[in-house]
Amino acid sequence: MKNQTYRMTMLFDFYGEVLTERQKEFFDLYYNEDLSLAEISENYGITRQGVRDVIVRAEAILTDLEDKTGLIRRFMAMKGDLDKIEQAAEELLSNRAQLSQDIRAVLTQQLSSYNIIVVDASMENLDFSDAFTDAVEAKQVAEQNLIKTKTEQEQAIVIAEAEAKKKLSAAEAEASAILKKAEAQAEANRQIAASLSENMIEYAKVEKWDGKLPTVVAGADANMGMMLPDMTE
Repeated sequence: MKNQTYRMTMLFDFYGEVLTERQKEFFDLYYNEDLSLAEISENYGITRQGVRDVIVRAEAILTDLEDKTGLIRRFMAMKGDLDKIEQAAEELLSNRAQLSQDIRAVLTQQLSSYNIIVVDASMENLDFSDAFTDAVEAKQVAEQNLIKTKTEQEQAIVIAEAEAKKKLSAAEAEASAILKKAEAQAEANRQIAASLSENMIEYAKVEKWDGKLPTVVAGADANMGMMLPDMTE
């Protein structure tokens, strides 16, 4: 999918102007803005199939132009050659001291038979444009910044993982404490329940009795009852 997206964005950059405005909009939203067919159809009030038809038609037009002209193919070939030249120039600028030492070693070896002593060799006045030199330096700085950013991100991940483990340990400890407390309470309740006998229950009833007899006694017949005199008077 990534290769397809990259190819389509390249086609759009080279030949996008031949498309209609609607085709440009849908193509750009789908490939460059990463919107789905459903999102585009909702924004423009048409069906997903309608959006897909527009994009497929645009893809066919752009692909046909590349097949006929080959501009991207030739551009990529030229870019490969330019990259090699740029890499060689970067090596000259970055490894100037090492190259000077290598030149000195070769000259010393070749001129020693003529009793010529090479004291030093240096590379000066390399004729590159200011823009190219600045670009090389900018690239080196960007690479250093990338390494720095990657290191900072890795450190942030380590810190985040440590914090997550710390919170997890605290949560596990709290859960364990709650579980132990619940288990202790359950065991206490079990022991209390096991220790209760009928005599103890009756004794507890007597301890709680206020000394007053009931004033109503009901018989087996729920509709019958009798009032007892108050014996406390």
